[in-house]
Order: sequence, then C-alpha cells, then structure tokens
Amino acid sequence: MSVKMTRKYIDSEGRRELRLLETLGQAMVRKQQVRPVMQKLADALVSEFGFKAALVTQYIPSKEGFTVLGIAPRKKTLAAATKLLGIRLDRLVFPFSPDKNNVLKLLLRRKVWIGSDLSEIIKPMFSAKPARLVQKMFKVRCIYNSPLFSGKQLVGTVIIGTESESFTKRQIAFLQTFTQHAALAVHQAGLLAEKFATTEQYRLLSEVDSHILEEKELRKVLKAIVANIHRVIPCDLAGVYIHDPARKAMVHSVAWPASPYARKLRDLEFPMGTGIIGSVARNRRGEIVNNAHKDHRSVYPKGSKPRLEHLICLPLIAGRN
Repeated sequence: MSVKMTRKYIDSEGRRELRLLETLGQAMVRKQQVRPVMQKLADALVSEFGFKAALVTQYIPSKEGFTVLGIAPRKKTLAAATKLLGIRLDRLVFPFSPDKNNVLKLLLRRKVWIGSDLSEIIKPMFSAKPARLVQKMFKVRCIYNSPLFSGKQLVGTVIIGTESESFTKRQIAFLQTFTQHAALAVHQAGLLAEKFATTEQYRLLSEVDSHILEEKELRKVLKAIVANIHRVIPCDLAGVYIHDPARKAMVHSVAWPASPYARKLRDLEFPMGTGIIGSVARNRRGEIVNNAHKDHRSVYPKGSKPRLEHLICLPLIAGRN
C-alpha cells in the first residue's frame, strides 16, 4: 500500500512540474509579456511546490544590473525588503559586480550556487545582518541560485529558498529543467522588445516628419521626440539642448520626464566645448559615454550626481549649423 501511495505522489508531483513547464512554453508561443508570466511562475513555485521563496531576475546590460521579473510570496517579500533593507525590491537594479561577489563569479561560469547564507548573494549592496533577518523571516535554510543563459549571453537568474537543510535530487533536476525554459522565455522577451523598439522607431520618425510637414513650431517637434524616445531606447531621461549664438552656448530646450531632476537641468548651459554636451556640439560628432558619471567632462545640478549614468549624446545639424 505504501508503494502505491509513493507512486501516486510522484505522478502528482510530475504533473505539477509538467504543468509549470507547459505554462512557460505557452507563454513563448503566444509571445506574452515576460514579467507577468515570471510572476505567475514564481507564485507557483511557492504555492504548488512548497518552496519558501522564489525570485526571477532579468539582466539589463544598459543598466549593468538585474531587475525583478517575478517574486513570491510577493506582498510579504516586498514588505520585508522595504522594512529590513530599506528598498523597493520591485524597482531595484541590483548591480552586476562579479569582482565583489563570488556568487556572481560562479554564475558567470554557468555554475549553480547552493548555500545557506543569503548575504553571500546580495553583497556588497547589502550587509549581512538585514539579509539574514530576511532569511530568518521566511524560514529559509537553503538557497538555490542558478544563472539564466541564452547561448553565451547571461539573461537573468533564478533564486529559490527552501526550509529544508538541502534540496532533494528531484528538486534540483526539476529546477535545472525549469531554468533552461525560463532562460528561453526571457531571451525571447528580449527579442520581442527589440522588434517592438524597431517598430516604434519607424512610428516615431513618421510622427516627427508629420510635425515638420505641418510646420509646427520647433519646440513642439522637439517635445514630441523626447516624449516618445523612451519607447525606442529604454532610458530614464531624454532632453534637447539648442545652440544660442548670443551666449555661444548650448541651452536647455525640452526634457522628459517632467521630474524634479529634469527641472534642475533648465538652469544648466554648456559653452561650446564644455561638458559632454558642449564637446559634442563643438566636434559635431555623437558620443556614447558609458559610466558618464565618472567622465571628467560631466556636469550635474548641485547635489544631483547619479550613482550610475550611461549617456548617448548626438548633435542636431541642419546644413552647416
């Protein structure tokens, strides 16, 4: 009798595993948005498989860090992170710093990390004490951390916590299969985002052309560009500076979004050759400046230097001007 019950349990467990993998497969076929799918999967890993916590992240090269795609139990985890770590976990960009984190070094070699100390995963951004308090709150005794790779490209991570002292062989085998499917889903989501961005590029160019043909004033045309540019190139800020011959400087014209930081930019102007904007204007050549916050030419409003900034700066040239 006990043998039959064991077989029944395994069959039931297998059906749950298959159902979860089918959900991933269907999401890819239907080209669904990756974030709600990964949230649903994280919920299932906790509610159906008995894990205490689950976290799926996506690596964003432009931000040099990881963002959260799915997290469970969602409400409890977000509340704990806010209280104990002082951050909004669903808005956090966890820095990609393998030089300071041995777990990341291991993940980059396509290896899975299994351990008992959450602080090893999230240092140096957070200290050990609050990390262990979070772990204790969720009764997590063992952690499984796997990279998500698509070809040679790191696309994210999966972190699973269990209250047992170790993961079973069956659990590890299932998680290995799950991460392979999750990596494909995240990679496809990236391809779909690129396709969408290309479509948006053409739409934006068409919109700008229509504004120009309708002979709308310059400021309205520029405003239309910066208000839509984030749909084409994911960014936190977009703006245009116009050359003022009387001042011999680049002066602020429009910016998106209408944030407190963007409003501070109105007071900044760049004489030709000064700052990155002034240098691009003088040389009439665009620049892509990664880690612009470390560039000696960068100028920011007082007290507003960002922790991390990557910058694309392009000249607007009409004829010889």
